[in-house]
Amino acid sequence: MGSKSLMLSSCLEELERLRTKMMEAAKELGIKDPSVLKYSEQIDETHNKILRLEYAALYTK
Repeated sequence: MGSKSLMLSSCLEELERLRTKMMEAAKELGIKDPSVLKYSEQIDETHNKILRLEYAALYTK
C-alpha cells in the first residue's frame, strides 16, 4: 500500500471519528453549540484533504 493510500485511509478514519464526535456533541449540547460547529469545520477540512489526495492520485503519477 502506497503512502497516498495510507494517507487517504487515515483521513477517512479521521472523518468518521469527527463525524461521530459531532453527532454526539449535537445530541448532548444541541446543534447550535460552538463545539458542534468546530467539529463541522474540522470535517470540512478533512473532506477537502481527501478530495486533494484523490485528485492527486488520479492526475499525478
